[in-house]
Amino acid sequence: MVESYHGVIVLQGGKPPYTWKRGEVVQMDTYEVLTLLFLGGTFLIALLAYIDRNNKRK
Repeated sequence: MVESYHGVIVLQGGKPPYTWKRGEVVQMDTYEVLTLLFLGGTFLIALLAYIDRNNKRK
């Protein structure tokens, strides 16, 4: 059922996202994969910079 309130579409009911055999994995779009890779890389760089900064103080 799709309803619209003041230009906002509200979806009710329907099917859940498509999952694989045992319902463990939801398929991701390309932009979601790239976003996760970018955020993971950014976190890794920040972590290495933090570790390097703390090692220089000792």
